[in-house]
Amino acid sequence: MNTMYIGYIYKFTLIPTGKIYIGKRQKPEFDNKYWGSGTTWKKVISNFKKEDIKREILEWCTSIDDLNTKEVYWISKLNSRDPSIGYNQSIGGSNGSSGVPCSLSRKNKVSRANKGRKHSEISKKNMSEGQKRLRRENPEYNKKCISYLKSFHLNNPESYKTRCLKIRCIELDMEFNSIKEACEYLGLTYHEKLRISYCFKNNDYTVGGYHWELISGTVKNSYNGKKVMCIETKEIFNSITEASIKNNNSNISRACRKGCLANGYHWKFV
Repeated sequence: MNTMYIGYIYKFTLIPTGKIYIGKRQKPEFDNKYWGSGTTWKKVISNFKKEDIKREILEWCTSIDDLNTKEVYWISKLNSRDPSIGYNQSIGGSNGSSGVPCSLSRKNKVSRANKGRKHSEISKKNMSEGQKRLRRENPEYNKKCISYLKSFHLNNPESYKTRCLKIRCIELDMEFNSIKEACEYLGLTYHEKLRISYCFKNNDYTVGGYHWELISGTVKNSYNGKKVMCIETKEIFNSITEASIKNNNSNISRACRKGCLANGYHWKFV
């Protein structure tokens, strides 16, 4: 039975400099038209002729995981990230440019370019799927993310404190370290939990029959999303969250998208 290969690991050598570039190509046969895709590599070879490049196949691979693993292996084995040896910038595999230091000037340039930019729904979906795939294929990536977050919150305690609200139930004169703690103590429902933060800016509003006030912490403004309107009453709300809180119904988003009823009314985005 013949082995089915889905791609290969290649080594390109720039003959005038003697330096190498390692990469992977997802093709079942050698791609004679392919000359590498690394940014640094492509910039370097633009100054040379194709005859100056020696192309070799190091290993054939039978799966995507095998392709990623072997690329990391060969880049490490041949030490092609060493500037005196090769042109590789990343560790390879599905890690992209992971491990490549980014200069301050480049960070500022990227920041300016992305300022005010809004991703399309397709872009958001692609980024989400990319992150999911990265986490599936690289268990170590998850560990690095968790380790980074723990380190960040330890070094920046205020960033975590702002997410933990200290609140007080006015009628009971009791303080709680979080909304969750208050709900568990008083037996409040999930929907009542969502509405407690609304009481901080609306003194006449009650949840569970009680008035609430914020002692410390910062409430994220969740009322800056899409505006919605109740078609029958013509009342407009600043967001789905606000409409859900005032109407004690969490299906308003679904009603806007599918045209069904929520709380006995029809809804739409405005």
